[in-house]
Amino acid sequence: MGTYNGAVSFPGVAESIESSDFVINIGPLISDSNTGGFTRSIKDQNVVLINPDHVILKGKTYSNVSMKSGLSSLYPF
Repeated sequence: MGTYNGAVSFPGVAESIESSDFVINIGPLISDSNTGGFTRSIKDQNVVLINPDHVILKGKTYSNVSMKSGLSSLYPF
């Protein structure tokens, strides 16, 4: 469908992501260039941020969770 980039996303992408009740964001780099100039609008309670060494879920940080182990638990093949 396209890549989410805030307000400058391809038509329909931002609406789909922002209205979703569950978003998995893998390896996020929240910066102006990939959030449409900080127009990213995903509710914190609806997104799981999977970083290389920690996970953020509903605003709480879970340290010492590796991206590899976290992703393998979602897709254990």
